Amino acid sequence: LKEALDKIEKHHQELEKEVMERTKELRKAIAELKRLDAQKSQFISIASHELKTPVAAIKGFAELLGKKEISRNKILREKYAKIINEETKRLNNLMSDILDLSRIDIGTLKMNYENVKIPKLMEEIKEQMDVIIKSNSLKSEYKIEQSLPTAKIDKGKTMQILSNLIANAVNYTKKGKITIEAKRKENEILF
Repeated sequence: LKEALDKIEKHHQELEKEVMERTKELRKAIAELKRLDAQKSQFISIASHELKTPVAAIKGFAELLGKKEISRNKILREKYAKIINEETKRLNNLMSDILDLSRIDIGTLKMNYENVKIPKLMEEIKEQMDVIIKSNSLKSEYKIEQSLPTAKIDKGKTMQILSNLIANAVNYTKKGKITIEAKRKENEILF
C-alpha cells in the first residue's frame, strides 16, 4: 500500500508540476495577446489619423472646385485638380503601407530614399495644407531657409509626417496662425 501511495504522490507531483508549467505558458501567451491587442489598437488609431489628412485635403479641394469663381479660373482649377491627384496618390500609398503590416511586424519598414530639395518639398506642403489651414479661419506662416541643401529622405513619409503635424496644429488651434519652419542647425535640418 505504501508503494502505491508513493506512486500516486509522485504522479500527483508530476501532474502538479505540469499544470504549473502550462499555467506559466498560458500567462505568457495571455500577456503576449494583450501586448498585440494594444499594438493593434494603437495601429488603428494611427492609421485612421493618417488617412484623415489626405481625405480632408481631397474633400477641401473638391469643394473649392465646386465654387463658380474657381471652376471658371483655369489656373486654380488645374492647380487644385493636381493637388487632389497628389493627395489621392498619397492616400493610395498609405493604404499600401497598411497592407504591408508584415514588414512592420518583422521590423523592416521600407524606406524609399531620394534626393529632395527641402524648399521645394515645403512649397508642396504649403500648397496642400494652406487650404485646410485657411478653411479653418486660420493664417499660415512659412519660414523656410531657401539655402537649405538637398537631403536624402523618404519624401512621402516626410510629407506624411509634416502634414500630420500641421493637421494636428489646425485641429488644436481655435484662432490665430500656424507657423511652419524649416531651417539648418549644424548638420541637421529642423522642421
